[in-house]
Amino acid sequence: MLIGPILDYGCGKGGDVKRLHTKGYDIEGWDPVYFKREIDRKFNTITCIYVLNVIRLEEDRQEILDKMEDMLVEGGIIYLVVRRDIETDGFTARGNWQSNLYLDLESIHERKKKFQIYKIRKSHNGLGR
Repeated sequence: MLIGPILDYGCGKGGDVKRLHTKGYDIEGWDPVYFKREIDRKFNTITCIYVLNVIRLEEDRQEILDKMEDMLVEGGIIYLVVRRDIETDGFTARGNWQSNLYLDLESIHERKKKFQIYKIRKSHNGLGR
């Protein structure tokens, strides 16, 4: 369930942000290429769709999770969507890394050979991982 305010972390050109905004959601996007700016508010929900599977190193993925945690209110939720349709982990013809990423987190939905959605809730102890 998406509860605003919402941040789409790694939103690319912002297609999902635009679609959800037109449906009345309080949402904004951040992306290191297209929407890189300071975020000065906290969010109830953060979505991170097809981002972590393009991050090759575990420590870089952890850094992204830590940044999202800092932007989340206590009790807020992060939804991570990762791909499951990569035939071979590695660099694509466009030069970016892609992999099927399996995380040790609560899975709330999986479509075999397509994608998986993980849910992380922030508590006073940090992210529930």
